[in-house]
Parts: sequence; C-alpha cells; structure tokens
Amino acid sequence: MESDNEKPRKKKKRPHWTVRGLGPSFTACMGFVINVLYITFPCSWLATHVSVAYPVASAMLLTGTLVTFLVSSFMDPGILHQGSPWPGTAEVAYVIVNGQRYDMDWCSRCEIYLPPAAWHCRRCNACVDVSCIEMTGTTIQESVIKMALS
Repeated sequence: MESDNEKPRKKKKRPHWTVRGLGPSFTACMGFVINVLYITFPCSWLATHVSVAYPVASAMLLTGTLVTFLVSSFMDPGILHQGSPWPGTAEVAYVIVNGQRYDMDWCSRCEIYLPPAAWHCRRCNACVDVSCIEMTGTTIQESVIKMALS
C-alpha cells in the first residue's frame, strides 16, 4: 500500500525517435517480405512456365516503390514557416481555388494564415500540408505526393 507521503511514480517515456521510427520500419519490412515471397514462389513459376518478363517487371516495380518510399521519407516535409505576428485586423484572408473561395484559418502558434488543407502538426510543432507519420515517419509535402503519382 502506498502512503500519503509517497509521490506517485512517473511513467517512463520512450524516446521520441523510437515511436516515430516504428511505422516506417514496419512498412519497409512488410513491403520487403511480401516482395521476396512473391519473387520466390509465384514469380519464379511464372518465369519458367510463362515468361521471363514477370520477374523483370516485378523487380522494376519493387525498385520504383522503394525509391519513392525513401524519397518521401527523407524529403523536406513541406513545413510552412512562421510569419510575422498577427496584424490584428478583422479582415478575413481568403484564397480562390478553381473558382471557389476558401477562408484561410489563422494559426496562433506559427503566426500565419493556413492555406486550404494545411493544419498545425503537434508532433512537428509546425504547420504542414499533409501528414503521413505512420507510414513514412515524417510529414509529406503535397508536391511530393503529386510527384509520386505522376
């Protein structure tokens, strides 16, 4: 039994990098394992009975996938840098995209108006375009997504 004089035990926190590194590590390992199993079993059978093009195409797709994953993991995350203090005016900032008007929210922490689809990430302590921390371990800039899909 604990007495009233004892301080409650603080829960030990894991270092930030261990938690953040689990998602990308798991994603990379699972992608590698699944591709090795595919190349070992069905792809080897297809190469001997159908065409050698199957392992070649699989290797090209695997290489492209790994390169895109690594580029998105280590690229600039698209952080919107801090601005000047809020001007204090009641004027609402807006932007017109494809003929539609979007009001821009004010981030009091970063002191900037946020463009559409941007938000303040608590892990990064910065405003970002898109977040994909579970998969790549970092936030991802919208232009990186467009590059990967093109």
